[in-house]
Amino acid sequence: MSQDRILDALEQAKYLTISQVAELFYAIKRDGQPAKSFRLRPRANSTYELIGGYGPAIKILNRMANDDYKLLSVHKSGNLNKPFLYSLRGDKTPAAWNHVMDTGDLFVAYFKSGRLIRWAADWEKEAWNAFARDMRINPDGRLELQGLNQVVMFEVDMGTEKPAVLKRKVEKYLRLAQVTTPFVVVFTFQHNKGRSNLARRQAQTMKMLEEFKRGKQFLVASHDALVEDPFGPHLVTPTGQILSVQDL
Repeated sequence: MSQDRILDALEQAKYLTISQVAELFYAIKRDGQPAKSFRLRPRANSTYELIGGYGPAIKILNRMANDDYKLLSVHKSGNLNKPFLYSLRGDKTPAAWNHVMDTGDLFVAYFKSGRLIRWAADWEKEAWNAFARDMRINPDGRLELQGLNQVVMFEVDMGTEKPAVLKRKVEKYLRLAQVTTPFVVVFTFQHNKGRSNLARRQAQTMKMLEEFKRGKQFLVASHDALVEDPFGPHLVTPTGQILSVQDL
């Protein structure tokens, strides 16, 4: 059922926009053809291009959120230019709107690949109580893929954290590596969004990561490139080696 698929996706990603749900489940019609996109003009001076499948997505999401079903919560940022976010019922409204949406884009990209085993936006309760809470480390997303023997943890950088903050994160991940299953960490950086300079942020982070001499345990990538091509050669090690997720 459509509801079950949406509930499962939100259990993993935690927050998704209407467009992200449309891309996951409604952008392709039953006959295999892409659903038609359309334009919405809410005001005289503004026009929005809406993804194919947006109509069915908003219809079922709103039905799942209404008082009869009470399955989902709808979150509004207060900014008319930002889309609504949907979550399982009872989840709090996030503070970092763009960050949540960008993390959701990564989830959508890997979900659509058909190779996703599991994505987690939060630690499971047992892991949180056992070690993650004390270490104060919570990745933006944890990815498990078919054919990959270790977990990929994502840190979606929005250009707001200083290099010293990123360095402390790496130190926390090194402590985490002593008590959990093998993993790699991918720092993704924004490009041309007015929130950070990709080249500068990557260079700073690469220099910092090189000091730890951890091979390919910590990598950097263009966020947009990974969303567009999640299995492409976009991961860069501190020594400059270029890899794909499949090389990990």
